[in-house]
Amino acid sequence: MASHASSLDASPSPGRPTDAEAYRASKTRPQIKIEPSYLVFPPPHFGRCIQNAISIYNVSKQPCVFKMRCQNPIRYVAKPHVAVVAPESATRISVTLRDMNTQGMKNLPEDTLDRFRISIKFYDPSTVDAALSPKELWSMLQERGAKADHQQDLVSYFTKRDPPVGGLVMFFPPTYIPVTPAPCQEGAASRALGSDMDAAVSKKASSPSTAVADKRTPVGSTSGEGEGRSGSAAGGAAGRKAGAGAHKMPALWVGIAVAAMLVLSMAVVVGLTLRSGRGGCGGDAAVHAARADASVSHDAQQHLREANRAQASQAAEQARLQREQEELARLQQQRQRTEQAQRHDEHGTEELQQEPAEA
Repeated sequence: MASHASSLDASPSPGRPTDAEAYRASKTRPQIKIEPSYLVFPPPHFGRCIQNAISIYNVSKQPCVFKMRCQNPIRYVAKPHVAVVAPESATRISVTLRDMNTQGMKNLPEDTLDRFRISIKFYDPSTVDAALSPKELWSMLQERGAKADHQQDLVSYFTKRDPPVGGLVMFFPPTYIPVTPAPCQEGAASRALGSDMDAAVSKKASSPSTAVADKRTPVGSTSGEGEGRSGSAAGGAAGRKAGAGAHKMPALWVGIAVAAMLVLSMAVVVGLTLRSGRGGCGGDAAVHAARADASVSHDAQQHLREANRAQASQAAEQARLQREQEELARLQQQRQRTEQAQRHDEHGTEELQQEPAEA
């Protein structure tokens, strides 16, 4: 990746950078102090996230709001990038370098220089709504034409060097920040790449999209800001078209696979239909044979059940007859014993009657 110069006149020295190469203030107020004077992101830049802390001190009696911009926002996550600093207080900004593995690279070149610009505006709290958010407050001051009361540029270095005075460097795992850049960073990246996309679009003068781009270009050509906006619009449109094309490719393959499955299923159905048509008689005979076997087996089972019921009833009848015979035999024996007892009693009575007569 090509190095990104910070547009500073002096080149970075091997030791601590000077004030001229570390920051540039268009208007300085003694009530504001920003530390450190530069940022350090030592290698390796992959497999981890590197975070620098920036402290903003407001020693004045008036509140202020700041906004920080980054030259290369895709690489970093800054929280907060817009905030209010109360009078005689301080706030801290965390600037985290993403894991470079997420951007398809390892270590950044040592001559890479990324710049951060911090703009600060003082305001009168009696003239603004206290319910406004920092972003809304900054936009309102911007609409009023309020200029920045303090601006300072911080340059980031990607070499092994000690942190500056007031600097704090921390290290976190790659999952500390999300892989996908925030929407505001994507918009800034598209604006940064707008000019490159304009150049690429201008080469295709024969295509219909080029005519549309050429029609849009004069709208912003009245000023430099308009050109930047047209470039960002062209870059955003090209990016959206590329993303749409990338999303359409999987859908195309899915459609092809579904169509192939439908054709295969139709071929199977047609083959089965033809096969059943050729062997229709055999199939009917087999069906009739199966039905006959089923009916025969049903009749056999019915006869078997009836035979079992008949056998069971016959066995029950025999058992009943046997019990009746046993009962009759028992009654006969009891009656015989009773008759014998009666005859014995009668014989004894006759003998007793004969003995007195003889006497």
